[in-house]
Amino acid sequence: MPPQRLKRLDEARWRWAAIDAIAFLGWTAAVAVGLLDRLDRAATAVVRPDDEWLWPQVLCNHFVDRLEPGHAVWVPAVVALVACVVRRSVRPAVLAAGTGAVTAAAVVAVKTWVAQPDGQGNLYNGGSYPSGHTVALVVCSGLTVLLVTARPPRRAWLVPAGLGVVMASCLVVIGAHWLSDVVGGVLLGMLVLAVLHASGLARWAAGPQGTPSPLARGRSRGRSRGW
Repeated sequence: MPPQRLKRLDEARWRWAAIDAIAFLGWTAAVAVGLLDRLDRAATAVVRPDDEWLWPQVLCNHFVDRLEPGHAVWVPAVVALVACVVRRSVRPAVLAAGTGAVTAAAVVAVKTWVAQPDGQGNLYNGGSYPSGHTVALVVCSGLTVLLVTARPPRRAWLVPAGLGVVMASCLVVIGAHWLSDVVGGVLLGMLVLAVLHASGLARWAAGPQGTPSPLARGRSRGRSRGW
């Protein structure tokens, strides 16, 4: 790919990351000062009137349980280990572990700072904003995409975006989070992925591939001898 086109792509990626960061910071500030409280209560009243637990809540609860952070994290972990073996490099594992640690620290820091009570008035794990379930699923699915291919096509981003929206909707339907919590979770998760993509860390993890395999070394010797 021509250098000028690569430069334009990098600029576009950082531009999207900056837009996401501004959106997340603005949304977080609105949550912190209580501007979205009325919206949260209205959304909860629409999807779960009178605290009813009907078939939509049962279905959404199953989805949330199956894709909770403790389960979702295994997908990029396994993909990273396979990538380490195939590429003969520890870089994919370093990327996966580093991304997980930074994401977890960011979630805890924002929860502690905003300290938004959940629907029952509890401050479990520091608060309900942002939704850790939503952040984890968006980051885990997007990180998996980046571990598979460091330069994914645009349609590949529909995977983390789609899963994040479904998780966010389910959490609101079962009353586990406010609408503002899950929107913040999607924004934070996509911000982590945008920075990973724009910074080139995904491309760093994709190469170099470490020590060549014996077959590759044999082919190299053959070419050098004119075979």
